[in-house]
Amino acid sequence: MPYCRRALVLLLLFTVSFNYGTFALKCRLYHRIWEDGHILRINPDVCHTSSQYCVRATYSDPDERKKNGFSMGCDKVDCQGIDNPNYTGWHQKANGEYCRKSRDYGKKGEICCCARDMCNSSPLTGLIFPIMTVFVYFTWN
Repeated sequence: MPYCRRALVLLLLFTVSFNYGTFALKCRLYHRIWEDGHILRINPDVCHTSSQYCVRATYSDPDERKKNGFSMGCDKVDCQGIDNPNYTGWHQKANGEYCRKSRDYGKKGEICCCARDMCNSSPLTGLIFPIMTVFVYFTWN
């Protein structure tokens, strides 16, 4: 019986690693934005994009009537100009994201783009599956 469990865990790992990043880019989809006393919220999900970037925007303005909050999703037009060295404003952060300040997102707003699956979410999110798999594997043995 332990061999069946091991085989299932290995099959699951193989399936996930084989499908990881092979098709469209997978991005975290989530919005939580306050504006003029109202909240816009989209429950956590995953979006798939054929463009090359996931996007994360921080809306930040001292005026509480304006948008404040954050948004994550699949890019359509926000990341234009990253690959053009003549375009200014983009800077690379230590985590590999390219970010720029923008008044479109409030006085202190920022837009960030990245080009890996689920890169617009917390770094811990990507560790949950491997940690749980190892935990399950050793628990069953």
